[in-house]
Amino acid sequence: TSTSATINGTVNPENLPTTWYFQYGLTTSYGGFSSTQAVPSIALSFNGLNQAAYLPSPLSGLAAGNAPHTIEAWLKPTLLPPSREWVLLLDGQHAGAHHWLLNQDGSTQIGTYLGAQVHPVLSSNVWTHLAASFDGTNLTVYTNGVSAGTVATSFSLANFALTLAQGYSGESYYGGGMDELRIWNTGRTATQIQANMNTPLSGNEYGLIAYCRMDEGTGSTLSDASGHGNTFQTINNPAWTTGSPVGGMPSAQPSTTAAVIAGLTSGTVYHYRLVASNSVGITYGSDSTFTTLMAQATSPLVLTAPIKSANGTFQFAFTNTPGASFTVLATTNINLPLANWTALSNVVENPPGHFQFTDLQATNNPRRFYRVRSP
Repeated sequence: TSTSATINGTVNPENLPTTWYFQYGLTTSYGGFSSTQAVPSIALSFNGLNQAAYLPSPLSGLAAGNAPHTIEAWLKPTLLPPSREWVLLLDGQHAGAHHWLLNQDGSTQIGTYLGAQVHPVLSSNVWTHLAASFDGTNLTVYTNGVSAGTVATSFSLANFALTLAQGYSGESYYGGGMDELRIWNTGRTATQIQANMNTPLSGNEYGLIAYCRMDEGTGSTLSDASGHGNTFQTINNPAWTTGSPVGGMPSAQPSTTAAVIAGLTSGTVYHYRLVASNSVGITYGSDSTFTTLMAQATSPLVLTAPIKSANGTFQFAFTNTPGASFTVLATTNINLPLANWTALSNVVENPPGHFQFTDLQATNNPRRFYRVRSP
């Protein structure tokens, strides 16, 4: 507009917590600053119809049988299912598999398939951290770091197939957000779970055998940041969304940024550049320019206050939109085509909204006609 502008840029955070802002001004010295913002973090969203993810190869790093293990993830069901949804299934369909189910009342079934389970309740459209920790004898399920129950059970893991958001026979898909999937070959304590459930991991923590940050932002794979090669393949393109519950882990892909700046002068060229900062350092984008629009005049426009100056010329004034641009045309013959009218010198605005122009030829003619146009 004549007094504001939306400026855009692109930041590549490269998986690091990153902030950005714009510098702007009349020269490349800038002087103006937009507010500082953070590059949004990324999560994965399943549609509940046909989208899922799976491990093409068996999960590596976990011993067979009844070995201790912990599975963690953030979940945000978008709506509760008409019957039930499969959220996670480790080891397929057999009595010793590890599964997570979401029921229509928001309750879950987490534990041994066809065996002992814990039933924490999830709310729709709310991020909840779930952790199922098995120490070899007891399974404790935590919601947001707080125990939701403990049961004695046993697993008989063997084939280590692992699917997300899909049941064993391709039915009952999970619909909602998922983020920060972590699998450990140890039974994690409440203290350990609480210590890092809200922060990203480095990937080399003891016992961590699979770590999907789900922050790729594009593509059809979920990389394993633990180094164990447990990379997931997605089915039917689940959506990448912003608003991860674990802040500070943006995508490795470029992120579009935009800022609205106001209080500008109409018809003026401004310089701007994007500035991004993370733990690696500060990066300055290249200089770009934009030009604000001329302010739009309002009508009607009436000439007032003619003043005869000492040299016999006349000065006229009118009021209108501050910052508007005008051209004044003059003639002694109103019947002439507009192209034959004479353009007078620049219109001067002082104070804002009060415009003046001078006709040096006014005293040499018995009658003069004026037209004012904008711009």
